[in-house]
Amino acid sequence: MFFGQFYATHYASMGAENRKNLRASVIGLMGDKRQEVSVSATAAFSCVLATLSEKEIGELVDIYGALAAKSIRRKGKMTIAQARSCAVLAAAILTKPYDVPSFVPVAIEALAPHTFSKNAPANVRDIVTKTISEFKRTHSDNWSFWRMKFSAVQLEALDDCTSTSASYYA
Repeated sequence: MFFGQFYATHYASMGAENRKNLRASVIGLMGDKRQEVSVSATAAFSCVLATLSEKEIGELVDIYGALAAKSIRRKGKMTIAQARSCAVLAAAILTKPYDVPSFVPVAIEALAPHTFSKNAPANVRDIVTKTISEFKRTHSDNWSFWRMKFSAVQLEALDDCTSTSASYYA
């Protein structure tokens, strides 16, 4: 939480390079094996995302979506990159709880394979499940409108994330 409060408090006085370095530090901590560290870093990252434009968040989603895809293809244990990339994508999805900017369907599509991945640990699957559940909760009232922002592949990815539970969108 310290990083998030520090970032929010000093945002205006920091130069672009310092903001970028602090953002990288927080993202680095999001993949920490200690759950209390990664959870705190993820909360701090939400403060960081609040200061970014939709274009900047979209660029982060593209970068970490590619990392997430690369990490799921690896055999064996989960990598720190997988935990970090999933946490970044989850935070991006939850940034706009009552809107669906163009980066949200992309982030959901990138997160979906981690839901049932054999090499994804429970904490990564938990991040994905909680994020998708929260997304569905905040978008269920106007789903017929929000649905149009998703491609068929992205809708299938969203359904894959929730295939074991009852769908809000049936």
